[in-house]
This record gives sequence, structure tokens and C-alpha cells, in this order.
Amino acid sequence: MTDRIRHAAPEPSPAPDEPLLRHLIGDALRRARRERGLTLREVAEAARGAGIAVEVKVAGTPVRLPVGTDSAAYRTVQEALTNVVRHSGASRARVRIVHEPSWTTVEVSDDGRGTVGPPAAGNGITGMRERAALVGGEVDVGPAEGGGFRVVVRLPVDGGPDRGEDRR
Repeated sequence: MTDRIRHAAPEPSPAPDEPLLRHLIGDALRRARRERGLTLREVAEAARGAGIAVEVKVAGTPVRLPVGTDSAAYRTVQEALTNVVRHSGASRARVRIVHEPSWTTVEVSDDGRGTVGPPAAGNGITGMRERAALVGGEVDVGPAEGGGFRVVVRLPVDGGPDRGEDRR
């Protein structure tokens, strides 16, 4: 009987390679947000689970943002951290959110490979630009001074061009 059990036991599977693991975690992040909505804390935790040390800092007095602006800020952090996990080879990332009277600034930077010159416009960066533009915001992406990559998105607190947007 024990021989049959021993022979029926599956062989342990080999550890997945790091790029595949990072890809799978990025996909899981996107799927979980669509299905139930993750908080920024959970997005940072997911990146930590992929082996990235993530530091999150918030400065200024948080204000209730219009739904579109809040969504653009959230999606910037989510997409930027997904890009850190998938593409950068970084070991550390920093998320900094600064609340000012007229603007909320979201900055995500890492210590990874960065780029030489402007980055290739993929779906993630294009989406960040489109979401920011919808609310009158600005996006600056590219190599960080001293290495790595940096995404900075400035979003107007008043909801941008469509000032009639509801606040949560």
C-alpha cells in the first residue's frame, strides 16, 4: 500500500523563473483590482510579495478627490508598480503622494535599470497619460537622476476641465 502511495505522489515542481513569477504577479494584481478593488496598501504589498521593497510616503493634507482624479492617481501607482515588478529589475521602489492646495502629485520611482532616453510608450504609460489628460493632469516619465526610472503625475484637485465631476 505504501509503495502505491509513494509512487502516486507528484514530483515537486521546479521553482518558477523570476521573470515569469513577476509577470504572473503583475497579472494577478490587475485581475484582483478589476474583481474587487485593491487599496494602495494592498498594491504595495503585492509588489513587496514580488520581491520589491516598497516605501510609501504621503505628504500634505489629503483631500477628497473627484472620482476621475482619484482613479487616475490610484491607477498611476498600480501601473507604475506593476511596471517596476515586470520590467525594471529593481529591488526597491518608492511611492510618494503629495497633497497641495491645487494639485495632488503621485511619484513612483525605482532603483532598476531605467532607460536611456525617453521610454517606449507601452500601454501602461499611454494609459497613465490618457487618464491624467482626462482630468487636466500632467505626466512626466523617464530615467531617474542617479539611475532607475521615475513616473510623476500631477493631477488637479478640482477635477480638471470637467469641474462638475462628483467628489466621493
